[in-house]
Amino acid sequence: MLATAMSVAPTAHAAEPAAATPAHTAAEPATRKPAHKVAYLTFDDGPTAAYTPAVLEILARHRTKATFFMIGSQAERRPDLLRAVRAQGHAVGNHTFTHPNLTRSTPAQIASELARTDAALGHTTCLRPPGGSTDPRVHRIARAHGLTTVLWNVDTRDWTRPGASAITAAAVSPLTYRGRSPVILLHDGGGDRSQSVAALPGILRSLERQGYRFETLPACR
Repeated sequence: MLATAMSVAPTAHAAEPAAATPAHTAAEPATRKPAHKVAYLTFDDGPTAAYTPAVLEILARHRTKATFFMIGSQAERRPDLLRAVRAQGHAVGNHTFTHPNLTRSTPAQIASELARTDAALGHTTCLRPPGGSTDPRVHRIARAHGLTTVLWNVDTRDWTRPGASAITAAAVSPLTYRGRSPVILLHDGGGDRSQSVAALPGILRSLERQGYRFETLPACR
């Protein structure tokens, strides 16, 4: 359902792992069916000067809240964008410091990635493993750091740059939700995200017409 990752110099997701579209995760509070229709927009791999401000402007125009899973090394370089995200009332989650595959990392490396990211972001309460790659060991270490692992259930595959219309269509199809609250994976970093930015207004308008309102993920503060 959801995912995050880290990397000192994040690059485009040319080889996003298949695990990036997991069927379910035990730590997925966002998909409990609420009393009203709620959608959760999530943005991975930022913050970046090229795309995060544009995303924030669109969200503000629609009076919409989202959750940003930030790479610690990125946030260190742009603390102004971290502040801007928080100032608008969005949630921030841990996406590791250098965007590694945590399932291929040692326990010490995982702990370091999480701790260094929290040092850059301030304490967070949720983790999105890069690429959605996780396992019981990663969950256990995350819990020891006070982090709930959060994935996604709607993958727009925007990192493949299929075009803004394709990204919008992937995000708003009611058939993909199967009665669950949509947790939509988008990116504001990790490569050219101009198509993701271009798709965002259409995603918001379509889901608004379907009666959804937008909130931050309950597990993330």
